[in-house]
Parts: sequence; C-alpha cells; structure tokens
Amino acid sequence: MHPLTRSASTPHRKRRLSVDIAHFLKEEVPLFRFVEPRLIDTLVQDSTVTTFEEHEAVIEFGEEGHFVGILLEGTAEVSVYDDAGNKRQIEILSKGAVFGEMSLMSGDKTVADVIGLSRCRALLIPHPLLSEVLVSHPHMIAEISELIKKRLETIRPSDHDNLLKRALRKSLDPYGLSLKKPGAPERILALSFTGEELSFTLHETKEGTRLAAGVFKELSTEKSHFVFFNGKEEQRFPVPHRELGALFSLLEKALFTGEKAPLAGPEQVTAVGHHLISGGDVFSSSTLLSNDALAKLETLNALHKEFNAPGVAAAHEARTRFPQATHVAVFDSSFHSSLPPYAFLYALPYELVVEKKVRRRGYHGITHQYAALKAAQYLNRPYNELEVAVCFLDTESSLCAVDHGRSVEVSAGFTPADGLVAGNSAGSVDPNLLFYLTDQAGFSYRETSALFREKGGLKGLSGISPSLREIEAHADLGHHRALLAYKLYCYSIRKKIGEALAAMGGLDVLVFTGSIGYASPGIRSLACQGLDAMGIALDEKRNRALLESDETALISRSDSPVKVLVVRPNRTLMIARETLKALSAEKASKLLQKQEAIPVPIEVSAHHVHLTARHVAALFGAGHGLEVAHPLSQPGQFASKQTVTLVGPKGMIDRVRVLGPERAATQVEIAMTEQFKLGIEPPIRESGDIDGSPGVVIEGPAGSVILEKGVICARRHIHMSPDDALRFGLHDKDVVRVRVSGDRELVFGDVVVRVHPSYRLMMHIDTDEANASHVKDGQIGYIEGIQRRE
Repeated sequence: MHPLTRSASTPHRKRRLSVDIAHFLKEEVPLFRFVEPRLIDTLVQDSTVTTFEEHEAVIEFGEEGHFVGILLEGTAEVSVYDDAGNKRQIEILSKGAVFGEMSLMSGDKTVADVIGLSRCRALLIPHPLLSEVLVSHPHMIAEISELIKKRLETIRPSDHDNLLKRALRKSLDPYGLSLKKPGAPERILALSFTGEELSFTLHETKEGTRLAAGVFKELSTEKSHFVFFNGKEEQRFPVPHRELGALFSLLEKALFTGEKAPLAGPEQVTAVGHHLISGGDVFSSSTLLSNDALAKLETLNALHKEFNAPGVAAAHEARTRFPQATHVAVFDSSFHSSLPPYAFLYALPYELVVEKKVRRRGYHGITHQYAALKAAQYLNRPYNELEVAVCFLDTESSLCAVDHGRSVEVSAGFTPADGLVAGNSAGSVDPNLLFYLTDQAGFSYRETSALFREKGGLKGLSGISPSLREIEAHADLGHHRALLAYKLYCYSIRKKIGEALAAMGGLDVLVFTGSIGYASPGIRSLACQGLDAMGIALDEKRNRALLESDETALISRSDSPVKVLVVRPNRTLMIARETLKALSAEKASKLLQKQEAIPVPIEVSAHHVHLTARHVAALFGAGHGLEVAHPLSQPGQFASKQTVTLVGPKGMIDRVRVLGPERAATQVEIAMTEQFKLGIEPPIRESGDIDGSPGVVIEGPAGSVILEKGVICARRHIHMSPDDALRFGLHDKDVVRVRVSGDRELVFGDVVVRVHPSYRLMMHIDTDEANASHVKDGQIGYIEGIQRRE
C-alpha cells in the first residue's frame, strides 16, 4: 500500500506520536469513546500510520480489504464509478472519520475509492486486530454497524452487487493466490509427499513471495535425486539415503544453510501445510493438525489410512523438525464435500453404504479447485458464476464438474482408480469382471488386485509402460497397442467431459491440467475432437503453441462458446493458500469461542416463489399487486395472500405461497423431495444464483408464466445483520457449523453466512432437512466454528 510515514525519527518521538494518536482516538472518535486506554494503545502500536497526498488513493476500488482506517488529518472523499465511467461521490471524510469498514463485514474486495482532497494522514488498523476488540465492546459494534447501514443506503442493492462483481474483475488477485497479506508476515512451508515424490514450496506473505521450491524425485528407484530452487538458481543433488528423515535433513540444509539460504533456521517457519488425500467423513475442510486431529485420522477406514500414510508420516516428521510452527492438514477430499447424495452414493443396500461408509469420495480436489480458480481469474469472471469441467491428467487422472464454485460430479470414486484410465489403473470396469476372474478364470484375489492396480491401465493395454510420453512416442512410430491405448485414454476423457456437461446442464470452461494435461497437445486435441456440438472448438495453432512459461493459456477458437484453457498445476501453492485460510478461520473460531454462546433461531422454510412485477401481473391480472397476509422473520419480507401452482414435466404442486416484495428475477425454491414430484432436478444454490437452473411453468388465476430458469433448492444459510456478524467475528459468505440442541443433538455443516443491514438473525433450513433431523420452527442453534472462510 503506502510507505509508513511516521515523522518522528527517534524512539521517544515515536512513543509521543503514539500517545497523541491514542488520545485523539479516545477524545475525538466516537468509535473508541468507551474503549480502555490500554487497548487503544495496543491498537495504535500495532497499526500503521500512513500519509496520502491530494488526488492519491489510500483505498482503491477492487483491492483486498485488510484494514479499517481513521482519518487523523485532512479531508478525503469516498466515491464509486458506474459502468459508463461516471464518478459518484458517496461521502466527504473529515478528521476523525472511519473508512474501510465495509470489508470488515463482507470479507469482499473494496467497492469504493477513498481519495485525498488534501494531504491526509490516517491510522490503518488491521482487521484481525480490530475484531479482537470489537467482540468485547458492543458499542463499537453498534457504531460500525450503523455506519455500514448508512453507507449502504446511498447505494441501491443491485448497484452494490454490480460493484462487487466489478471489484472482483478489477482485482489483480481476486482469489488470494498471490498469498500476499498485511500484518505480521507468515512463512509457510507447503509439503506434498506421495511416497514416490516429496515436493515443497516456501512462501512469505508480506510481499507474496515464493522464497524456495524443491522436489525429491524417483524415490523408489536408484535414480532418486533432489532438485532445489532458492529463488535465484536451480541446484541438483543426489539422494543417497531415501528414508523420510534423511529427506527432511536435506530439505532443512537447503532452506537454512549457506549464503543463499532463504531462511536462517526452522524457527522462522510459522506454518506448515500438509497434503493429505482423504479426510473421510471426519474432516470436510482443512484443519489444524493437532494431536487430536492425528488421532481422528487413525479412525478412518484402512483404505483411507493407506492413502494418507505418506502424508501422515511426513506430518509427524515435520512436527518434530518445526515444533514452533502451526501445522495444517489440507485434504484432497475436502473440495468434494459438496457432492450431492445422488452423485456420491452407490446403488448398494443403503444400510451397507451408511455402516461401511462406501461411497464415491472424489480425489485430486486441491488441483481441481486451483484449476477452476485460475480459469475464473484468467477469464476475469466470478468463480461462483461459472460452470467448469476440469480434466486432471497425470499418473492418476480424474475429471471434475465445478458448478458455481462447488464440486457436483467427479469421475474418481471410492478410490482414485475409478473413472478415467490411468498409467496403471484400468478405470471404471464392470464389477462382474472381478468375480469372473476370481471364480472362473483362476485368478487369486491378490492377482486380480494386481491386474487392476499395477498391471492394468495404459501399461497393460500398451504392453510398453504406464508413461503416456513413452506410449505417445511408440504410437508415433505406428505401434498398434500403443496407438490403441492412446485412443482409449482420449476417448475416456471425451466421455467424461460429456458427463460433466450433463451433470451441470451447461459448460462455460473446459480446463486441462496435470503433467499430461498441461504438456500434451495431442491428448488435448484428441480429447476435444468431435465436441463441436457441445460448443467446444479447439484452435490447433494455439493448442500447439503453448509455452513452458505459460501458467494459463487459452487454446480454443475465438468463436468457441466454451472456452478451453490449459493451467499449469501448482498443488503446493494451493496447499499454502488453504493453510492461510485455515489459520484465519481458526483465529475467528477462537474469537467466537471466547464469547458467551449466542443463540441462533432456526426457521423451517417451505416451498415458495418470488415474482417480478411483470410476472405478478401475468399471473394475477394487470394492476394487481401482492397482498400482505403476514410479515416474515426478515424485515420488509412478507407472505402474500396469493398462491400459484407449479407444473413440471412429471407433475404439479399447488398452493405454493408467493413471498413479497417483488424481485428483479423470478425464483422458485423447493425441497429435494419435491423435485421428483415435478420431474426436474434443480441445483443447491444460494438465493439469487439461478443461472443454469431448470425452469418450470407457474400457473395463476389470470394466466401462466413459462419460466426458462429459476428453480433451486436453497443452500442452508444464516441471515445476520452487520451487528450480528461483528459480534460473531464472521464475514459474509463464511461457511460455519451450527450445533442444534435437543433430544437428538446434531451439527449442521456447510451453512453459509449472509450479512446485510436489512437482515435479522435467523438460520433457514428446508422442510426435508427439518424432517430428517427432527428440527422444528423456533429451535435454537449455536455456531460452533468456521468450516471455511472463502
């Protein structure tokens, strides 16, 4: 941002300056009127004083919001620009004014400029620092909440939503992939150990710098070696001893010894992120890797423990080597925790599925999410508005459908071996083939297992190697089996692309990633061949011209309805990002736990319809408006006297209540069980997110409306005001866990927080969820902690 500009040059004068600022806050700024002097002193000492000149911005539209500012001297203006480039002044700030408070509530990018009208000086207080004070000072919460409400009143809701989207588009780092953040710098070591390979990167968050990177390769062979990059030059070393302790000793030597070492010692590493394959049903998001978490990992079934064994072994070693650091487990399976039941269940006896936890898990989630985020960043479109198919092609391969930011379909199943063909894996096969081989073809269980896990896949079919590079080279020479394996691999990818499109009901972006997906233009070309009817049109010149330096590249034709991208994989960067987010969520959870538990009322939301004014007239007659039957829990919302009938391909639902007031877009919310009755399959979405959703016919007494889109199942959520959010220490769009007390205590996960001045504290679940959990209107829940901070 701006340089620190303390005019005092001696420790004594700096202390005097801090005292003067603290006195000013206490006496002149209402926000701090009832705050203890010692807390004000701490805030001032741990914050930054900056100056900005006339016409210079202290906050720019689209920046990450990291601080709340107090104007100490001068005058400044808060302004926004519309789509046509016209400036609108929101407010003039004078001495003592507070600014930058909006992102404290929302967690979003800044949606306005704060620009000096004269030379200004300001105190910038980091969000985490201020949040710690807020939770114990209700008057501060009330002051900031009122300020947010006042400033939002100057902007129409539709304009505010538009500003948020534009701010995201303008941001150079919309999804936190630079790892840059203000405050005390974190030095994050991101680790990924598969048994065959140990890779790592070291990141520093003050400037978002990658300090070092390294990989131990071919650890199961005599060719094992260590490649290390210290930020300036690449070095290669032999690896004479391949046990884990010896590898970590080499890692420490590279990071901490010699003139060019990036750090002086292990004590400078503040956090370590660990790549683990599966959290099973225990962990649905990244978590601090405490002794308790390690013990819970031991409760997973034998197969998941086998997958996690290398990562857990590396975690034990790292916890010994870096005892002062915070350790975080980042799971591949977490991204797929949003899979709907019909996508993850196998058609086996339900009791078996529940008891043995036999279900589709999905794998490679870290890479799938990274590729989808990079696609959104490259296309400058909101991540949560895109339908993305990600082809992860590597030694293991899978394809994932990412619908509006959520994984809704993945080719990998109970294990990574399901789905796409891979080097040694046969992919999806008829289960009766296993019985045939063991019962009638004379194969033992061990031999059959080896066929599918070691001798099958591209290696078995080609008779050459599991390496696609070698198979491709032999195919170029006309080797029949190599050519057959190559075609089969591309065909399996092409089929899965079609499945992803079908799962989402549309496709905006197709992404290739992984070592094969990134490096093989031939695979990409053949996988996309014949998909013009799906809107996928590859540009072969672009496809073949990809440079090694390209992190993300467009390879589709300019007129292709579906954009096709190639994204260089970067698993350890994503591990570091998720580690940072887990640290932020943990700090917020600790703030939450320090407070007395705040009850959250629960309301069961039945099916209902929101209508536009045009559709109200079409259904109930010209000149008719919605008549209030009774108010709802949210201020300004009401149940109307009018009802409609929903007509789907299969059946109808009558007497569906219309809720008011009118909206900008018509939306229908139904429960999962009602999908079957209508014969449609709406997605689970937040209210207002209707792109790509199915339509329905709405019938009223005066006519009918054919809705092309707009039917959703509402994601469970909590409405709260800025006052509530500041009390909880939460942001808009945080995902939390809510414990519901009663005869059958239970915890709801994946509950999204929505914050707005017009909201009243209330958690909403639909009738299906209420019936399944025996929760009734008026029951009370308590927020246990933050599951994810987006």
